[in-house]
Amino acid sequence: MAHLGFQDDAHGRVGQKRKRLVEVQKDCPYLDTGRGQRTQAYTHSLEAEHHVFINLETKKFYCIPEGYEIEDPSLYDIRNVLNPRDFFLTLENYELCKSPIVHRFGELTRKIWHARNYKGHVSPHEFLQAVKTCKKWSQICQHSNPVEFMSWLLNKLHKGLIRTSKENTTTTSSIIHECFQGELKVVKEIINPDNITMETCRMPFLMLGLDLPPPPLSKMMRYRITRLLRYLTFRVGLFVKKDFFTEKNPTLVSFPVKNLVLKDYMLKKYDLIANVVHDGKPEEGIYKVFVQRKSDELWYEMQDLHVGEVLPQVVALSEAYLQIYEQHLLQVPEN
Repeated sequence: MAHLGFQDDAHGRVGQKRKRLVEVQKDCPYLDTGRGQRTQAYTHSLEAEHHVFINLETKKFYCIPEGYEIEDPSLYDIRNVLNPRDFFLTLENYELCKSPIVHRFGELTRKIWHARNYKGHVSPHEFLQAVKTCKKWSQICQHSNPVEFMSWLLNKLHKGLIRTSKENTTTTSSIIHECFQGELKVVKEIINPDNITMETCRMPFLMLGLDLPPPPLSKMMRYRITRLLRYLTFRVGLFVKKDFFTEKNPTLVSFPVKNLVLKDYMLKKYDLIANVVHDGKPEEGIYKVFVQRKSDELWYEMQDLHVGEVLPQVVALSEAYLQIYEQHLLQVPEN
């Protein structure tokens, strides 16, 4: 039984010059002690006011000293971090694939989640080298449009994965489409001299474009997402291309960091996990990204090699350009 928390041991390091004998025991009394009244977990819950524990073997959550099991979706992320089940962590899922991008992306994912990684960071060097083989991204280290790169990468991974499956047969679906592809129902009003007709079409999407109406604001067409997806990606139409130059739309977009609810379009909640923003003029500005570390729900701002922690309020006030939301496990009631 493990308490949901971490403690840094500043005095527990063994120096190179000081060597000491350490007794090795396989039956430590503080591990897997259960949740009974005579256990360490029970005593700790009373003394330290820590009441939520997880069984590292069964991955079940308990409240102590009451002793009942907890079923709360807000705790599921902890379970996923302890036992990640990402598609790319299992090499057998794509070992027959011939796409270098797929293999290098999978290699990068496995490095990030490696249980014995002794460094605090992971280099994407091999993955970037594979990206550079594409003429469009040969200068990947220079500032480029993140929406174009995201769209290219998702399609490249999808195409690489559908060519060959484990049974050596061609498929039309992939883990990319399972996670990112939704379906949009668009209803357009067509005004004729005599009447108004409704034109309906359905289209799949990996990235949902949010075209900002030019000021003054006007009513847009009606949309409804008919197939829910695990990750919802928005592309905000900040830039408008004219004949010889590009303008930046000044319309401000308000968005929540937690519990995005689109009741008129779908019955699900989503939480923001990444937000790419643009600062400055269209041709001279810079891109930076806000990313959430889900294990502790902290937000970080990253620009090139600079990384720093920021408050969620800063993320909500940023000039969004590309957003990625993750589906909440709880369904929103229809009423």
